[in-house]
Amino acid sequence: MGNNPKRIVMKKIIVILSLVIITAALTAQPREVESIYHKYKGEEGVVSVYLPGFLMRFAGAIADLENEERQLLRSIRSLRVLTIEDTDRYPHANFVTEARFRTPPAGYHSLVEVNSEGEHVRILVREKRGRIRDLLILVGGDDNTLVHIRGRIHADLLNAVAGVTGVQACEYMEL
Repeated sequence: MGNNPKRIVMKKIIVILSLVIITAALTAQPREVESIYHKYKGEEGVVSVYLPGFLMRFAGAIADLENEERQLLRSIRSLRVLTIEDTDRYPHANFVTEARFRTPPAGYHSLVEVNSEGEHVRILVREKRGRIRDLLILVGGDDNTLVHIRGRIHADLLNAVAGVTGVQACEYMEL
């Protein structure tokens, strides 16, 4: 009864589908962010940068950095940046409104939301066990920038780097 070929095939299919779904869930980022990145990357007047984790670790190994900065670079799996340099070419662009999420996507929570005089800033984070898995910064309005950092960054490490870099706003970040 346990050696039924149809049953074995069904078990294999269920296991494979489960693995695909789990992998997709673990590597997921908001569809809206992916859509914005692919809509603008490669366009004239737009700067897009993608740095994989191995390049970040390499930079941390060869650069003259403080220990905290080196640890931060080692904990980043990827960095994606998109910014519109030629604002006249894209007068109606606004990355925050194009993202179209009124509430943070599943698994994310909002750290900062600022709306002032046509400028919009949203900083979202997805964390697990005290480590930041995704940090998403969206700026829209006159300036449009998207920054997506994936990794396993401990929140305390951001506080330490804040002291080294002079960016004191990180000190107040609590997860």
